[in-house]
Amino acid sequence: MKSYSYTCIPTFFLLSVIVTTSAITREKNDDSQWLATEAKALRETGWWSNYKKRVGNHCMWPGIRCNAGSVVDIDLGGHGLNGGITP
Repeated sequence: MKSYSYTCIPTFFLLSVIVTTSAITREKNDDSQWLATEAKALRETGWWSNYKKRVGNHCMWPGIRCNAGSVVDIDLGGHGLNGGITP
């Protein structure tokens, strides 16, 4: 009977490691797929292409108002965005 219990403990531990590793891998793959889909959607809309030329000075971006180089107001009206941002 003792040899049976000594076999069960390592087997249980090994199965636990396999299940945990599988769950973590699946979660990372889901995140990677979601990020790839999101990136593709942003590229296809062309929304980002207008901003590539303005990367140097954020105060010159459309809808951005600055004071002494710091952003004090963001107006994204007319960009087809909706929803809210909580502080």
